[in-house]
Amino acid sequence: ATTEALETFERGGPISSLDSSSFTVEGRKYRVRASATLESNDASRRKFSDFRKGDVIIFQGTVLNGVNYVDKIFYYTPVAS
Repeated sequence: ATTEALETFERGGPISSLDSSSFTVEGRKYRVRASATLESNDASRRKFSDFRKGDVIIFQGTVLNGVNYVDKIFYYTPVAS
């Protein structure tokens, strides 16, 4: 049996849509692993369920059988200029 090599990625951008287990950034859908971790400096964005459309995130993960799985999400409160 052959196994597909894992490809890792790190991407970011604004969330254009989301549901309980996935989100879309720049037209591509990403599935959030149940074991995914979240780093945030904003108390109102400490769980995946806290995220809203338009939030800008950075995320890391792996591609397995053509599916993008997210392992880590970073959210930093935008700084007003």
